[in-house]
Amino acid sequence: MINSKNLYTTKIHLIIFIIIIMIMMSGCNKISEGQQRKKFEFLYKMNNNATLFREYTNEINYFSDLEFYEGRMKKLTEDINKADTVQNYTESDILKLSLLNTINVNINMADSLRRKSFKPSDNIREEYEVIIMNDGAEKFMTELNDEISRVGKE
Repeated sequence: MINSKNLYTTKIHLIIFIIIIMIMMSGCNKISEGQQRKKFEFLYKMNNNATLFREYTNEINYFSDLEFYEGRMKKLTEDINKADTVQNYTESDILKLSLLNTINVNINMADSLRRKSFKPSDNIREEYEVIIMNDGAEKFMTELNDEISRVGKE
């Protein structure tokens, strides 16, 4: 006589085996190969750079923070310029250029602030330029996250 527990266990193993075969055949490994993988690699590198950009921008509180910020932005710009875009994926060129332009706008805003008469200890967090800088960083992050979601749905 067949033990009902063994029959149940055998059915579970068969179902798991069928699911594994279906997953393998359905192409779930597409992400690890080809164009989509290259897109994700690029997007996550951009995400790392954009996250640093946003964090550095959000840390501007005092006039004395601007010098450090400008130095970090120059280094970040160099790193982004070194990043390769993905062939046949024009969005990678657009995103790279958009981030570089946003950083450039922020550097110009920081220069504008530096020309004002502030003491190093003055809190500039609520200055128009700093607000615009933070908004630009957030807008780029939204743009990038939208593209990551779009590529994920391909």
